[in-house]
Amino acid sequence: MVLPLVVASGLTFVAVTVKSGIRAWVRYTRLHKVDIANLNDIDFISANQFRARTSDQLSNDPNTQKHMKIMHYLHEYQGGFYPTVNKEESLLIFNFKDLQSALINEKMIKSRHRQLMFLNHPDRNGSPLLASKINEAKDILLQYYSHR
Repeated sequence: MVLPLVVASGLTFVAVTVKSGIRAWVRYTRLHKVDIANLNDIDFISANQFRARTSDQLSNDPNTQKHMKIMHYLHEYQGGFYPTVNKEESLLIFNFKDLQSALINEKMIKSRHRQLMFLNHPDRNGSPLLASKINEAKDILLQYYSHR
């Protein structure tokens, strides 16, 4: 007489547990990331809010400004090298700005070439293509600016 009550209570317990587990799983799968963060007391901010916050904090940091300029150039000059290096591409490779073109001399070109080759030489696991383009750019810039 006691056995049917124990079995019935056990089955009821299992059924209620499974039902609540399934309900919790369905509810969990419908939650958005923001809701999960709020349930865990985590501040969840949107990408635009993050950009606004970080741009305010990092706008005075010189390293951040340098990286932002680099990212600007990466977006502006997409693609590979020209088949033959020209003066404009040489100036880009050596990171000379248009405003500096009046100040460029042979010493500056050789100094920048040395820095770039130190970073990109094939003997130091650099790219042979990049090293050859740097050398071509140096030759072209020396043709334009060595007579000054």
